[in-house]
Amino acid sequence: VLEVERGLLVRASAQYYTSTGALPPLGHENAASTPIKTSYLSMIERLHSDTVTNQWTSAKTFGSQLWPDIQFDGYNINNSSPSQNDPRHGYWNPHSHELLEFFRAGDPKFVHDFALPLSWLMTYTAYLNVGRETHDYVRSGLCINSSGSGDGQWHRSGFGSDDYMYNQAIKHAYILRPDPIFRRRIEVTGRTLIGRYDRSVPEQNRDLYIERLDVARGVIQHMEAGLNCAEFGQLNGGSCNTWFKSVMQEFIQDNLSTGAICQPDIVIGRQCPSAQTFMIVSMMYEFFMRVYLNYGDLNGGLLKAIQGIPENLFQFAIHKNNGGHDINFLGNHAYLLSCTTNSARTALQSCTFEDSGDGLYLYQHNVNSLMSTLLMGHFFKPSLDYCNKVGAVWSSTSVITNTWETVVVGNSGWIKGTSQMMSMMVYGVGMFDNCSGSTLPPTPTMPIPSPSTPAPLVSTPAPVASTPGPTVSSTSAPISSTPAPVPSTP
Repeated sequence: VLEVERGLLVRASAQYYTSTGALPPLGHENAASTPIKTSYLSMIERLHSDTVTNQWTSAKTFGSQLWPDIQFDGYNINNSSPSQNDPRHGYWNPHSHELLEFFRAGDPKFVHDFALPLSWLMTYTAYLNVGRETHDYVRSGLCINSSGSGDGQWHRSGFGSDDYMYNQAIKHAYILRPDPIFRRRIEVTGRTLIGRYDRSVPEQNRDLYIERLDVARGVIQHMEAGLNCAEFGQLNGGSCNTWFKSVMQEFIQDNLSTGAICQPDIVIGRQCPSAQTFMIVSMMYEFFMRVYLNYGDLNGGLLKAIQGIPENLFQFAIHKNNGGHDINFLGNHAYLLSCTTNSARTALQSCTFEDSGDGLYLYQHNVNSLMSTLLMGHFFKPSLDYCNKVGAVWSSTSVITNTWETVVVGNSGWIKGTSQMMSMMVYGVGMFDNCSGSTLPPTPTMPIPSPSTPAPLVSTPAPVASTPGPTVSSTSAPISSTPAPVPSTP
């Protein structure tokens, strides 16, 4: 019955999204096969199939409060009843990975089977919403509990953390199926964030757990939600836009001034404690790319970080051979860096590997996301020449796949580890199409929106301007037509 109700989907060619500045590279439909593309396609097909054919049945993911959420642990999914279910709020954004794969290649199963329903579950059920009420300025519209059980209102538990929103898919889901109720949830979340991260509160007076603006997982997920409000909101989209740009200016000045990520809210002297490498390549860098593609350089500094984060990872975090020229793919890459800046805090001067409790070295299942981040650096700064360096290590499907197999558990599908390992991969695969000889549209020169005109905002429930309009797909084959004119703002 649900398959009969599935509507048509709008999609343009993969190249079109890049040429408009809507998304980083998604590649080319007719590009030659490469080891990384072969490995990626095989894995995402496997994870999708194992989730919909095995995980839900084994874990008893039944009921309106649970389905189609994923489980945390692939070794613990055989439940006797839904009350034992361990829903984890789309841990590490598997629904985003699948929606991006739809944009890349056009197979509607990556929208309808799992990703769009999970986005709706998160928006309407798992995120706490008190609607037009204003008494909850801290959590309304955010995810307040990292797990739950049963078929009751598990999302209304008053404990847990809003550090686990995992909301990278929401923007894609809204573009594919925009409606006023969905948009209202986005607006309520934006209102909460404006009040919670009050721009009038001095840094030294901020509450450590509620107002702190460090470059960390929870804050970045909240900022992702704030950008959704700025981009799609109608009732308070302008307010979200003004607030969000102010937050970003602080990030650029305090946390990104070196061209790398210095994590703390208040930076001290020449210290630059970095975010964990897996956090950077699984979430943070993608967020900052999105901001740049929406707003441009924001008066200077953001593009430096977009180019500098991959460059500094290569210089300080990646294990290299041949006098520092070649990547040691299976080598000991930094799990976490602690760095020192120059006196002006405009560049990193030195870094050391740090152990935060998980060891000194990056887990192997994250290494392909790290390589994908390097390729994004090449996209925004071709002189880095990371195509050749990454191409040299992405030469064997078995070696690539073996790094992922370290966290794949049988046929359990999307779980924490498998979701995390596929972060950034669609962009890595897409950019590597260009590295392998396909012609990529030039990097967009992003305009800076006028402060008097909040941008980009939507005026109707229809998709935003950067969303492709002329093609429709109801089968697995992508349908192409002449792209719509490039919008004046991304």
